[in-house]
Amino acid sequence: RDLCMFVQIHSLNQHCFATGFPHWFNHYLPWLKFKNHERKKTLSQYAVNALQRTQDLLNLGEYGAGTIRGYLSELRYLFSYYVDVRPSLITYEDTINYLIYLNKTLGCSRAKSKMAANSFAFFFRQVQNKPYKIPSILFSAHHGKLPPVMQESEVLAVIQAISNLKHKTVIILLYSTGMRLSEIANLKIADIESKQLRIKVVSGKGKKDRYVQLSLSVLQQLRVYYQSYKPQVYLFNGYKNGY
Repeated sequence: RDLCMFVQIHSLNQHCFATGFPHWFNHYLPWLKFKNHERKKTLSQYAVNALQRTQDLLNLGEYGAGTIRGYLSELRYLFSYYVDVRPSLITYEDTINYLIYLNKTLGCSRAKSKMAANSFAFFFRQVQNKPYKIPSILFSAHHGKLPPVMQESEVLAVIQAISNLKHKTVIILLYSTGMRLSEIANLKIADIESKQLRIKVVSGKGKKDRYVQLSLSVLQQLRVYYQSYKPQVYLFNGYKNGY
């Protein structure tokens, strides 16, 4: 699924800019191969039980859906890496070796390693009631490089290349409001205040509510989308019509 997503992005990149895979694809390719390889491994019942216990405790602590999904994913990869070892027998040193593997062999970013380390810390501390110290090296000073920013013409080219009305509307909202994808996925029709030209983001990052500005052109795009898809509760339909 991840490889298909990158192929779709590649096709869009070819249409809008230059031929050939984007330079960052080669950076992620080892990680995608690793994910596909690990998915083929069957987890033991001990690992399945450990993941379920972790999920239950995360839900009990009312962690965000993204955090829960991220933690469980990282633990699943850890358990797949040590597929012949019970999760309760995985040691602190094992997790450090795995983090080194992510960095040295797969070339994963520090942010990826932090997410993995945080998930291990939760599993050790909350599920197994064992101490766990996240390696301080993950939080050392790093270069404050600015990310590459697309030109306005490039953004317009991306939007114009999208033929699906629903997908185009989602992308327009992302660029125009700065909302997160998870926030847009949970956006309800009642959250759009057209008279005030704003959108209410309910339980965003940190479970906080906030408002974002809504331009007239984006409002018009939303109306065109609404007339076509007829959503009922959530703005963007899921598998069931209107929800």
